[in-house]
Amino acid sequence: MSLAINSQFDIAALREAVANDKDLLRKIIDLFRRTSQENLAELKLAIQNRDGKALAAKAHHLKGSLLELFAKDAVEQVRRLESLGQSALWDELGQQWLALDHSIQKLVLEIDAALLQRSA
Repeated sequence: MSLAINSQFDIAALREAVANDKDLLRKIIDLFRRTSQENLAELKLAIQNRDGKALAAKAHHLKGSLLELFAKDAVEQVRRLESLGQSALWDELGQQWLALDHSIQKLVLEIDAALLQRSA
């Protein structure tokens, strides 16, 4: 079953990337769930502390996790965050962090829906 056009991630591409290995798919998703909120919190702290080095490292790590999920919107949000951080536009980073947080929350909801559809 296909997801909506404005999908937060490409479940078909993710399944193809793991050769429809349900255990591997579950591991990738579980790892993302365990680490995404921690990564967001660490990004927020780096922004509050105006720590460009920590911001770059955490953003890069989170972007890698999102790329594994084929989460295009959230990847774009992280790229914007990275760009603002590289430009030291600290006043704009808070709003961008909120956009990223919102995108990841939507992604998690969509992952849950996709997994429920698959198990039904």
